[in-house]
This record gives sequence, structure tokens and C-alpha cells, in this order.
Amino acid sequence: MKITVCIRTYKRPQFLKEALASISLQTHKDWEVIIFDDAGSEENFSIYSKFKQAHSNSITYITRAVLMDLFKDSWNIAFDLAKGEIMVRLDDDDLLAENTLEFISRVYEENSRLDFTYGESIKFEEDTLISFMDTKFPWEHTTKNAWAPYTNPEGWPWVDPWMWYVNFYKEEKPMTSIVHASRKNCFCVYHLLTMRVSSVDKVKHLFNVTTHFCDDLEALSSLEYLGLHYSCIRKPLYFTRKHEENISQHNKTNFREDIERVRNKVDRLRLPNFKSSNSFIVDKDNIKQELETYQPKFKELCNKISRHINVIW
Repeated sequence: MKITVCIRTYKRPQFLKEALASISLQTHKDWEVIIFDDAGSEENFSIYSKFKQAHSNSITYITRAVLMDLFKDSWNIAFDLAKGEIMVRLDDDDLLAENTLEFISRVYEENSRLDFTYGESIKFEEDTLISFMDTKFPWEHTTKNAWAPYTNPEGWPWVDPWMWYVNFYKEEKPMTSIVHASRKNCFCVYHLLTMRVSSVDKVKHLFNVTTHFCDDLEALSSLEYLGLHYSCIRKPLYFTRKHEENISQHNKTNFREDIERVRNKVDRLRLPNFKSSNSFIVDKDNIKQELETYQPKFKELCNKISRHINVIW
């Protein structure tokens, strides 16, 4: 099963090298990569060129001169270009575990009705794991506790009051869908987004990502409301990098506007008599262990990535 990995990047060449190296180290070798370089750079193009020279896999590089233009457009462009059966989204500053694509391939082969997934991830800094992102199904949240895992001193940007203002709801309500159909309810942060390309193709005429700051929410909630079947993968297969920078007030405003736009949009997409089509993936390996259990393998992965970078670049 061929898997298409899509990476969006912007002026983070070292992180891009690490993300690409984590793809190169996959135990599942039938993959291709599409790199979307927002307002491209010569350095990123050089990284792409050397990566392409080092692999027989299909590697595609796309750029535009306008900043942020590719962030939302990359979703639709990727589906037009993808040669893989499954598409995986990887942020340029994040990493895949070595067996991520192998696990994803098996999940889709064993679950023929599955259309898309999101999954657990672990936050890291350098070669040290910090905390689980604690990804859940929507119905495992209520409006008052949905953000509990993120409310810690290092939980940028979730501790900011503006986020509570966006999501404030006086009474606890069970969550029944990804976007919860309400302008007042909360939403989750999604990593390890995977989609069956043929499933998305069936609804592509209605699927159009329009937001910059919460495009993951928009994409997944749109697919759910269009009737696609999804699941949450509990096994941590994705590592998301911790950042020190704070979100700007300008971006906070844009983020609020994007959330409202997504909620209005998916309400229009929602099918008559909508019922969320979700399920647990039953797999003996689909479990989450203690954080310390993953640390030795993650440190080994970081060492392999470092050596791989030295060889390719």
C-alpha cells in the first residue's frame, strides 16, 4: 500500500531535514512525499533536491511566492497529486516513529470501511519526551474538561484566556461530533491526520479547506459531516515539537475568526439525520503505555535522524 506524506514548511530548514529523515527511516518503504514550501526559499529547495537524489521514491516540491497561500490550498492540491492510497499529514517540525507508516498501512488494510483517522502524539524537546497530547474521541470530552490536558505552565497557547473566551460554555455537554455543531463548544487538537484518498475523492467537490489557523479541525469535521467513517488511534506514532514562542495577538484574532468560520461551514455541510460514524480500532498494539516506556526508542530515533541528516545533507 503506497502512502503519500504531505509536509508544509516555512523557513525551518533544520526541522524540515529532521521530518524528512523520519520518513526516510520508515519500516514501510512504499511512500512518496509532497513538500509544500510556503513562500519558498533556496535552502529548502536544496534540501528537497538532495533528498530526492538520495531516494527512488517520488518526491514533489511545490512553492508559491505569497506567504500563507499554500497552507490551506495544500489540502486540495495534495489530493490531486497523490499517487498513494493513504495520505498522511506531517508538520515540518514534527517527527514520525519508525513504524508509523507500517502501522497506518495495516490499520487501513484491516478496516476496509475506515476513511480517516487522527491519533495520539507526544510532545518533545530535543531528544526528550515531555508529555502526551492526550488525544480522545469527541464523546470522551465535556465542555469543561476538554482543555484540561493543556492547562499547564508550558501549555502554549492553551493557557491564554482568549482560548477560554472562544470556547466558554456554562453547562457541561457531551460531545457527539468532531466540531460539535455548536459555535460555543470546544474542539480538540489533531495530529497524525490520515485519510483514504479514494474516500475523500468521493466528496472532494464539497471538501475545501479555507482556514489557515485551524485547518486540521476544518478538514476532519468536514469529512465527518459528509458521512465518512473515522477512528482515533491510541498508539503514539507521532512526535510534536515544543516551541518557546508565544502566539501573537494578531494570530489570536485570526484563530478565533477561523474557528467561527469552520463551525458555520460544517453546519452547512452536515448531512440530514447526521450521526457520527466512528469506532475504536481494535488492535493488540493499539495501546498507550507510560511515557517513560517510549523514551529509549525516541532517543534512538533522534540519533538515527542525526546520522541520516549527515549522510544526505
